[in-house]
Amino acid sequence: MASRSTSSPQYYRLYIVKNFKPGREVNESRGTIYWVFCQSRNDSTMKVVKWFYGAWYHSGWFDDHEACLHHEDTESAFQGLVDGRHIKDKDSAVVKALEITLEDQNKLKAEWDKFADTMVKNQQEQNWEPGQISDAELKKCISLEFCATWQMNYLHDQARERTESLLGKRLLIK
Repeated sequence: MASRSTSSPQYYRLYIVKNFKPGREVNESRGTIYWVFCQSRNDSTMKVVKWFYGAWYHSGWFDDHEACLHHEDTESAFQGLVDGRHIKDKDSAVVKALEITLEDQNKLKAEWDKFADTMVKNQQEQNWEPGQISDAELKKCISLEFCATWQMNYLHDQARERTESLLGKRLLIK
C-alpha cells in the first residue's frame, strides 16, 4: 500500500485590534481597525489588513507588518483561526471579505448623512428658533461633536458583521 504524504494546513490566529485617536476637529480624529493574522501573539511581524477611518475610509493589506498586539493604546480580541492558504492568496474569499470597496465607502457616507440630517431635524424641533442658525452650520456643529465617534461605532459594527460572515462561511473557525 502506497503511503500518502498529507500535511495539515497551517492556521493563523485572527485578532481584531481597535485603535482610535480623537481630535479637536472632524478631520483630525483618526482610527484604525487591524485584522491581525499571526501564528503566535509574540511574532515579530504579522499579516495585517487595516481599515483606516477619519477624514475618509479605506483599507490596505500589509504582509510584514510590525507586531501590533501589544501596543498600549489598542484593544484586541481573538476571533478564531483561519487556514493559512486564505492568507497567502490575495484573491481568497477571506481577503476579499475584508476589503473596503467603493460601495462600502458610499454606504458609510449615506448612513452618516442620514444620521446627521436626523440630528439637525431633531435639534431644530426641540429648541432652535428659525433663523438662529442655518442647517449647514448646525450640521457642521453636529459633525464636530459626533462624527468621529459615530464612524468608530459604525465600523466596529461592520467588523463584527464581517467576522460573523466569515464564521458563517466556515472561513473562520472559533
